[in-house]
Amino acid sequence: MKRFLLGILLVSYIAVCGCVQETNEFFINPDGSGKVIHELTEESMDGGMFSMQGAQSDPNEQLNKTVVGILTESKGVDAWRDVEYGLTKEGKIHFKGTAYFADITKVDFEGGLEIDTGNGEEGGNSIIFNKNPDGTIAIEFKMQESDGQNESEVAVPDMNDKELNDMIMKQKMQYQQMKMMMGNKISSLKMENIFHLPGEITKSTNFEKIDDRTVRIVITGEKIIKAFDSIMADDELLKEMIRTGKNPNSDMNPSEMNEKVFGEKGPITVIAEANEPLFNYKRELDLARRKYKALIKELNLQVVDTQNVVGQMREAFKKMRADEYEDAIKLFLSVTANEKATDKQLVKSYSRLGQCYIKLENYEKAREVFEKIISDYPKEKLYIKRAKSMLKKMESAREEESEYEGDMD
Repeated sequence: MKRFLLGILLVSYIAVCGCVQETNEFFINPDGSGKVIHELTEESMDGGMFSMQGAQSDPNEQLNKTVVGILTESKGVDAWRDVEYGLTKEGKIHFKGTAYFADITKVDFEGGLEIDTGNGEEGGNSIIFNKNPDGTIAIEFKMQESDGQNESEVAVPDMNDKELNDMIMKQKMQYQQMKMMMGNKISSLKMENIFHLPGEITKSTNFEKIDDRTVRIVITGEKIIKAFDSIMADDELLKEMIRTGKNPNSDMNPSEMNEKVFGEKGPITVIAEANEPLFNYKRELDLARRKYKALIKELNLQVVDTQNVVGQMREAFKKMRADEYEDAIKLFLSVTANEKATDKQLVKSYSRLGQCYIKLENYEKAREVFEKIISDYPKEKLYIKRAKSMLKKMESAREEESEYEGDMD
């Protein structure tokens, strides 16, 4: 069952990282290559809080770390140019730069809104690019879904009216608690994606059309809350969802949710003619690559060579997907021993390492790894949440096994 997860996952993201404003302006060629002006404004990961030793973290150090992460760990990016960054008057981190990509579907920026897909991979919203038989191109902006099992899934036997009304009230209370967690931060959340296309638009659904070749999609916290407010005010809809085992806080059909947020039922998609490239990709890419080292020097960024680390992690992911867990473990351990690895690379590797140990039924090692994430990486809230969830599942499985063995005696 596909589930619409954006609303509920925005809650956990905002609670951890604060507000975020992100704009991506894409210039797309007929083959799916292009460039994107990526602009991000977000609160520092530690929000300027004091450390355990009582000393406040250096805002410039946090800024440098964020910018280096975007430049070196964003996926699907071949080169950067026109990079600028700084701290706003409110003390927020601001980044803007132009990224070049060979395949728009592979682009995934480090930082910004990072959402757990529920299938063991990181990621958030996705862009699907297709060439149609008639020569047009189709782009779909797909908001987060998951096939995974939600911990708050509502398993519903036959219910009488009182039990059903009690369940509805419980869901409404949970939703109000989520809204309280978000506070005023939700109002400043904004994600905007603009697509400049290589030909005239022939069809568009849920996109805002700017001109004959340009569309835009804007997601705001206020839109999401308004949509969920509408759902929670519709008792008949809630009854129908609960009777079919769906959780009203997370299980909305994506097509129906699009209608509530953007106005039309159906996918977020645009079809356009593919006349000619918007720019010479190879020429601009070569120029950006030649100027990259000078750019880093000019910006005075402390960038380390992480290519070896990135290569090890990619190979480890391949081994993991091929169920070659022992080989994957060796590669993840190599990353954790590499002095050039960033904290983000380390915690990702430890997270995958724990999963590999579980697959090999080495639960003791898995427990050690997840406990290390919790103790050693206090700022990586998303991974701490995952680690705690895995420890909880392991403990539940152990208790069930003990009960089964007791029944056998």
